[in-house]
Amino acid sequence: MRPALSFVISSVVFLALSTGCRIPERNDVFRREETRTLELKPGGQLRAQTFNGSITVEGWDKDEVHLVAKIRERREGEVCLTAESQNGQVIIKSEKENERNFIIGFGESNGVSYTLKIPRKTMITVISSNGRMEISALDGEVDATTSNGSITANSIKGKTRLSTSNATIRVEKIIGDMIARTSNGSIDANGIEGTADLRTSNGRIIAKNIKGKAEAVTSNGSIIAETIGGDLVGRSSNGRIGINGVSGAIDMSTSNASIKAENMDGLGRGIRLATSNASIDVALGNVQGLLEAQTINRNHGVNIRIPNVTQTVDGAVTRAKIGNSDQLIQLTTTHGSITVR
Repeated sequence: MRPALSFVISSVVFLALSTGCRIPERNDVFRREETRTLELKPGGQLRAQTFNGSITVEGWDKDEVHLVAKIRERREGEVCLTAESQNGQVIIKSEKENERNFIIGFGESNGVSYTLKIPRKTMITVISSNGRMEISALDGEVDATTSNGSITANSIKGKTRLSTSNATIRVEKIIGDMIARTSNGSIDANGIEGTADLRTSNGRIIAKNIKGKAEAVTSNGSIIAETIGGDLVGRSSNGRIGINGVSGAIDMSTSNASIKAENMDGLGRGIRLATSNASIDVALGNVQGLLEAQTINRNHGVNIRIPNVTQTVDGAVTRAKIGNSDQLIQLTTTHGSITVR
């Protein structure tokens, strides 16, 4: 062993011994499980906070909260779990004891995972880090925050707010408005009876069967929007956009990727689709309005395949009146073609 490396290792060992810390084996971790049952009437609130662990919440028909907590500790007794019920609220919290002590070595870190069954009609706030979340069968608002872990939510009656990072979000069957935030992960939302505000980065967004307005924002990822009852607004970069069945106005843009859209309406408020370095393909169907299609840096790149429509060309802009509506249908690209059917 080299003298310098030997000195570093000896110094670390001396420091650990002199401060009262031990050097655990790689897999030296204590595991224990705690179970709690707390009274909570329907209409109450739950707040559950943990760290380095997952949280699973499921609604049931009992007037109580049943908690199973799985605890990991590098040193026995280092994690403290508290759970209390008072004034129509259950508060559950896990935290480290003696945080100034430290352990040198490898292996699993401290952490606590929760499995919860709660009254269906409960408003919840759940917080974790480095752990996934699964939430289902609730009749109340949901506010869920984690990091480096996926979030799955389904069968929720109430406003739903979900936030994570570096992971996916999957949502299905939500009655109420929904907000989803992540980064470096995809968002899938299906069956939202309200508005949907979906934002990520470096991940795709799929929004299907949204009753209200849908807003989808990402980067370096595609956006797929199908059967949207309200307006559709959003943008991406380096990701294609696919639209099928939007009742309201549309304002969508991307770059370096194609846009394909069909079965739209606009409700008289307009349709705007824009990209760069890629094509736009639109099947208007029953949509009526004033069409403006512009291809920059590409001559004669507009192909309108609608019969009995008069076209006028003004430089890079092709215009056409379709039906009796005056709503604006604006299609713009650069270095790409535009096809209107």
